[in-house]
Amino acid sequence: MKRKLSLIVGILISLGTVSAQVVFKPGYVIDNQGVRTECLIKDYGWLYSPEKVVYKLSEDSAEITATVPEISAFGVQGADFIRREVNVDTSPLSVDNLSVNRMPEYEKRTVFLKVLHNGDISLYEYYNERPLYFYEMGGVTVPLVYKKYRDLASGSIRINSGYREQVKQFPGVADISSSKLATISYTATDLLKLFEEVKPKAKEKVEMAVFAGGGVADFYYQAKYFVDIFYENNPCAYAGFEAEYFFPFAARRLSAAFQPSLQYINMKSSYEKYNGSEAYNYVRLLNLCVPVAIRYNLYLNGNSRLFANAIVGLEVPVYYKYFLLNKDYKPTGALRGAFGLGYRYRHIRAELRYSIGSGHLSWLPSMTNVMDIVSFNLAYCF
Repeated sequence: MKRKLSLIVGILISLGTVSAQVVFKPGYVIDNQGVRTECLIKDYGWLYSPEKVVYKLSEDSAEITATVPEISAFGVQGADFIRREVNVDTSPLSVDNLSVNRMPEYEKRTVFLKVLHNGDISLYEYYNERPLYFYEMGGVTVPLVYKKYRDLASGSIRINSGYREQVKQFPGVADISSSKLATISYTATDLLKLFEEVKPKAKEKVEMAVFAGGGVADFYYQAKYFVDIFYENNPCAYAGFEAEYFFPFAARRLSAAFQPSLQYINMKSSYEKYNGSEAYNYVRLLNLCVPVAIRYNLYLNGNSRLFANAIVGLEVPVYYKYFLLNKDYKPTGALRGAFGLGYRYRHIRAELRYSIGSGHLSWLPSMTNVMDIVSFNLAYCF
């Protein structure tokens, strides 16, 4: 009986020893130059994100150890890891030591991330003391926000589930119900299902639009001897087209737009001359405008977005009539700066814009000439 028991114990110990052995399995490594090498990788199970990789080029070759800075990616039997520099949340985990800060306490680290989903929007996992999840879109890797913290006023434990708001901004998420998005937990299983369901539509980097708008212009003119002329709330109109280029590194959030257009302004006012007779000042302009806008896009869902424009451009008069204080002037080209806020739904875009500049006469000695414009434009994008 004792011999049988000893035999069973010996077999169990042997099996445990064999199962505990770390073996080399087929895999690959990619170096910093992008060269992929098929090899045998020592498989540790990868519960935690690795800090190094041990591999062999063949069964009989020597082991090679590569650290995070030395390779850009590796994989073994369906588990793929990729190197990224990311913000890692280092907030305390212990219930007795929770931070009162609602926001994650980030530390920048270069680490291996496990690839859970690879696509237009990729999902990665980093596991050290706890699992942390990241998404990558347009070449930018961003942490998905999830943090437990202690409310300073009540002392209760709260959770910042910012990742639910982050995923709502993904292009292509509009077809997923709000109730479903609200129930997504911060787990690999739930996040992976979501990322597999989100399929952004393929888009070109350049989009075109035609636009037209109108508004009011205020004109300020000061000549020698502090003679002032001020036109307030005079109508203006413009029309043109736009070519918008999306930068490849900003997940279609940052773009540059070239907006050539024609702008017409008409102003007129009367004044009394020194002899008592009535005379007129008037400004009529047809400008060729060649502005460039840097645009930030905030996606609400797959069909709509908010945007902000910062604009600078040149205005060149192609037709003009500057007649001020009984004298004709010849205007020159001038720079104009502007800021705009707008909203786009599908192909229709609306924008409210404020611009200042256009000192057409400022090249003359002792003269100031400024024109402010508040305008509203509509565009059709295609």
